[in-house]
Amino acid sequence: MATLPRLVREQINRTLRNVRLALRGVLRRSETSWPNIGLEVEGLAGEQVATELIQHYGFTSAPLPGAEMIVLPIGGRTNHSVVVATEDGRYRIQIVEGEVSLYTDEGDYIHLKRGRLVEVNTVDLLINAANSVEINTTDYRLNARASAHIATTLYDLAASASVTTTTQVSLLTAKASASVVTPSLTATVATGLVVTAPLVEVIAATRLGLTAPAMALTAPLGFQLESPITTVKANMWYELDTPLNYQNPKMQQKPTPAPLNPAATKP
Repeated sequence: MATLPRLVREQINRTLRNVRLALRGVLRRSETSWPNIGLEVEGLAGEQVATELIQHYGFTSAPLPGAEMIVLPIGGRTNHSVVVATEDGRYRIQIVEGEVSLYTDEGDYIHLKRGRLVEVNTVDLLINAANSVEINTTDYRLNARASAHIATTLYDLAASASVTTTTQVSLLTAKASASVVTPSLTATVATGLVVTAPLVEVIAATRLGLTAPAMALTAPLGFQLESPITTVKANMWYELDTPLNYQNPKMQQKPTPAPLNPAATKP
């Protein structure tokens, strides 16, 4: 005659045989158009499981086929399974303890590194801000190999230490005004510098340096420049189209061709 503990164990085993435990699988196919991403997962034993991906609020990702995942059958039923974790070692970037990263299979990533350094790597970066973008920093540096283009209604840059810009072409268009306030401003442009705004104001407490083969400034309402030391170098030419408020007589504008002498052209 079976003892009571043995009967209990047999009953538990019979019950567990009807309960599907969590399993590890590989993604075969996904459907991203649903409210929750639908997945077709193949278990390690070859079983096929149709499930959905449960993710945290405010974050979404669509794993690629071949990604590994943990499938959890709710209530032990395979037909009511959810994926609670995913991983894809083929594309995960290398990090160290304490670091965090977002990444894709194309090589894009946002890496929160040790030492409070945030690195963003991509081909094209687009930021849409309907109202405003504000950057507060001590040292601001922009390196653009081809061109830098800013089109805005109001442009205001304030840096407590310095501003350094190095690029091939720099183009700033502001519908209302353009203002730069910084102790030191250094701009090196390989091809050309163009600034267009109704009102332009540049205040550099220590030093202002502009270097470009060609420069053009258009400010219908006025141009204000304040700096103890000013260095402007334009190898080809520069042009000012503004009610000038600038006290450097050494600055030479683009030469205007002399009119032809009708008498000199007569035979």
